[in-house]
Amino acid sequence: RFYVYLNQKKFKLAEEYYNKTIDAGFYAYPTTDSIDIAYLYMETGREKEAVRILESCIKSTEKDFENNPSAPDSWFSTFNLRLAMSYAILGENEKALKFLSEAQKYGFPAGYQYYIEHYAPFENLWDHPDFKAIIKRAQDESAAIREQVKQMEDWGEIHL
Repeated sequence: RFYVYLNQKKFKLAEEYYNKTIDAGFYAYPTTDSIDIAYLYMETGREKEAVRILESCIKSTEKDFENNPSAPDSWFSTFNLRLAMSYAILGENEKALKFLSEAQKYGFPAGYQYYIEHYAPFENLWDHPDFKAIIKRAQDESAAIREQVKQMEDWGEIHL
């Protein structure tokens, strides 16, 4: 529920559910969850705390790039997404778009283009032509893959 409320900009409820989850002993992913918490803090007037978290996430992600030079493309997509999210929250739109474009080049995880398209921290990018182009490329790639799978099914190569 945290993510739903966060994306709906119901910040009080989002924070309440996040705290309940952590208090119940559930694990928070250090970087990804931190970015969402930073967004919550930024939107609720706790800018210094948000900036501190985001700067830490950026440094951590840069180290992930350095420490994993032969990682699979999905990792590089995720690393770039984390940077794009962080920079978008910081209001550094050009950097956010640069890293979002890089993430898309590595291939968004399945369905992520829809998530990204509606992800509240990217709201300041939604009307930007580069953002729209990134989402369009990702949607076109997904459509092509779906068509390829359908064709394989029609030819009897796979059975779904």
